[in-house]
Amino acid sequence: MSATPQLKKAFSRRFHSTGILFGVLLLLVVVWAIRQFDLDAQQSRYQQSRYLSDQLITEKTKRAANTIQSWHQQAGKVAELSSWTAVKQYCLLDEIPLQPDDDLCLPVSFITLAALRQADQAGTAPVVMIQSESKGTYIELVRKAGDQYLIVALQPDLLKAMSQTWADNGYWALYQGSSNAKPLAVSGDRQWMTQTPDQTADIPGSYWQLRFWAGEMPSPPLMSPLLWYIAGLILAIVSWWFLVILLPPPPKKRPKRDISKPAPEVIASYEPRILTGYDRERYSATEDTDPESMQVTVDNENNDAAETDISTEAVSEANSDTIEYQHYDAFDSPPPEEDSRPAQTTPDVLDFDWQDGDSNDEAPVLDEEPPPSDAMTSNHEKPAEPESELPQPTDISLMPALDVAMQNDKRVDDDMTPDRAAKTEIDPAIFKTYDIRGIVGSQLNEDIMYRLGQVIGSEALSRGQKQIVLSRDGRHSSTAYATAVAKGLNATGCDVIDIGAMPTPVLYFATHHLETNSGVMITGSHNPSDYNGIKIVLAGETLAGESIKMLRQRLAFDEIRSGSGNYLQQAVHDAYIAKVAEQISLSRKLQIVVDCGNGIAGPIAPVLLERIGCKVTPLYCDVDGDFPNHHPNPGDPENLQALIAKVSEVGADLGLAFDGDGDRLGVVTASGDIIWPDRLLLLFAQNVLAEYPGETILYDVKSTSLLRELITRAGGNPVMVASGHSLIRKALQESGARLAGEMSGHLFFADRWYGFDDALYAACRLLELLAADPAGRQRTPDQIFAAQPRRRNTPEIHIPMPDPATRQFMRRFSEKAVFAEANISDIDGIRADFHDGWGLVRASNTVPGLTVRFEAATQSGLTRIQQLFATQMRQIKPDLDLPF
Repeated sequence: MSATPQLKKAFSRRFHSTGILFGVLLLLVVVWAIRQFDLDAQQSRYQQSRYLSDQLITEKTKRAANTIQSWHQQAGKVAELSSWTAVKQYCLLDEIPLQPDDDLCLPVSFITLAALRQADQAGTAPVVMIQSESKGTYIELVRKAGDQYLIVALQPDLLKAMSQTWADNGYWALYQGSSNAKPLAVSGDRQWMTQTPDQTADIPGSYWQLRFWAGEMPSPPLMSPLLWYIAGLILAIVSWWFLVILLPPPPKKRPKRDISKPAPEVIASYEPRILTGYDRERYSATEDTDPESMQVTVDNENNDAAETDISTEAVSEANSDTIEYQHYDAFDSPPPEEDSRPAQTTPDVLDFDWQDGDSNDEAPVLDEEPPPSDAMTSNHEKPAEPESELPQPTDISLMPALDVAMQNDKRVDDDMTPDRAAKTEIDPAIFKTYDIRGIVGSQLNEDIMYRLGQVIGSEALSRGQKQIVLSRDGRHSSTAYATAVAKGLNATGCDVIDIGAMPTPVLYFATHHLETNSGVMITGSHNPSDYNGIKIVLAGETLAGESIKMLRQRLAFDEIRSGSGNYLQQAVHDAYIAKVAEQISLSRKLQIVVDCGNGIAGPIAPVLLERIGCKVTPLYCDVDGDFPNHHPNPGDPENLQALIAKVSEVGADLGLAFDGDGDRLGVVTASGDIIWPDRLLLLFAQNVLAEYPGETILYDVKSTSLLRELITRAGGNPVMVASGHSLIRKALQESGARLAGEMSGHLFFADRWYGFDDALYAACRLLELLAADPAGRQRTPDQIFAAQPRRRNTPEIHIPMPDPATRQFMRRFSEKAVFAEANISDIDGIRADFHDGWGLVRASNTVPGLTVRFEAATQSGLTRIQQLFATQMRQIKPDLDLPF
């Protein structure tokens, strides 16, 4: 049996669709291959550029070191110094002066004294540029000459001659130490100079640092345009295949006839009848027919002339059939219905009354979709259901300052296009070890935050994470930055659940409570008011170290996904308070003063503490991004003085302090004693090990050595780890530890809590222990802490220093520092443990500079360890200003 015309047409249509699909797929494969090739080429160019930069700066640094060595060799020939044209003046000393002296043949400063002492031990000392009021500017070279000590003042023009050997490409600059003052010598094209150099290296034998800006990247490979030509050729072949081969030949044109005459079949029947319609195949709407001739005149039964106009009916029916045929036959599906779901409006999640109506209390205002027209909603009265339902917020009745925002499902309209955002250069210095952080305005703005939102969203999707919880602190820039990040996340296809302005621990809690496992917090943490940043959790991992570097690489290679996500608002703070109160209830009432430092913990901390049974006196709990009363960092004793005074004034049992985003805890007693977080960890460790014997307890390198002794005696496994909240959380997850903490105030509970750093929860756990004193209910918190073992120690001491210089200093310090009879730990900086105490110097990962801390059994031991570290540190950087 031969196939019917309908089957032939159906087969032809399917064949056409298959050909189109095959062509599109082939084109997509080629485009993907081109894109992959370009990414590989970019990666290769980047690696090649880094390799060339490393090679260049290594070569130039080695050449400069050899030049300095030749100076020392020339200066060693004391008898020939007078004939060396580079010498401005020299001085021979029989002994090292006891103190600085400007009256000698050459001025002896503290730097010169340090150089003389180093030359006494090593024979030579690093060269340095000196600016003297009496002798002008010169290069100071110090070395031992037999039994004497030689100081030589060399012409600064020697550096100009040295810099002439650098002029390959890019821009080179020689600086003294890590200072950003005027460089000592430069070479190359200054247009390549940016805020951060591509490479930095210390020059051996000097206090100088060579910085290099690489300049233009190598040109792209020639294969990429060729691949695009191949793609165009394939597209042309597919188009020709579709038009010439797949399309059926045009139908043969039928001969025209006078349709006013009866058709042959009418004549054959010998029966006059009215022709009421055309055969659809023979007379389609596309046939060339004169409308005026489309009238048939026949005789009716009464032989009267009856004229029937069939043009309108036939043409209309033919056109209708043609449209129906093209739509359903070509796509085999009805037309898609437009989304007529009306946009919903809702108040902000937490409309805090920040400052008498200050606009900073508003939630991120994201553009909504315009409401659908009547025509769109007339046929679709019922809104489309969301794909999945989120847990509904519990009833919230905290205080007037906490307004509840109902869940709002709307799509973000993005007026910040990727093209616009892509023009903003992003400073790589904002990618820190623990998070993303920078200075508002100069390093961070809304365009940059939008792009960071895209990067985070793309990384989240690559990890199988689509829903991301979003929150922010109370800084002036945080609302706008949260809006920009939400738009960036939505632009990748991620759904955003905005919980409003909340402390970081509440954001972490929300990732568990809402079962997203991913969250983004806009916060500057404990940093000054002009800072802001992003803390990130993806698939339960707090991003740090290599994960942060991956975000930077994704940004550099433009590995950004595209999509359209939803924006929801949901309140979780009442659920958080209920969850904590479910676990903790005090056995006796304690009077507490709470100092939130005008940070975002202010609206929730007093409510939480009252809920578990405390009498609370709030101090600076109104949110103010200017932090007008003191800096929100409980790690600085200066920031605790107002709390100490208030505790004494009201006769409270204890004072609690929180940082700007509520994840760091500070504690003071009624007597004014500051209980540093490592001492809190001593108390918590005993409590946790009583319930979980043999478990691992983590503490950071800045914490007291008493932790190792006490945890071991209590039957636990003490493990010292690197500092940093994200690093410690990762270590806790990997080790399965029940408890962890660090000196800065981050405390992690994984026995009855979720294992993230939560200062609010830690404060409640502390009050629970103090209220349930096992020795009876008579001891005050002061007495309980006084019973703990204690050693003399310092708080964290911060020494400001630019980031590149900090890294260089630590590298040289780890290589050259010598501490006899000490156990050295280098997991995070250099920690030297002596028999009676320890000292630590490390690079800070939150603000530029060094962090140092000391501890000893006695005050004399503490002073001795500090002096040992000061001596070693000044050997690396003689002009280092140390507060000990």
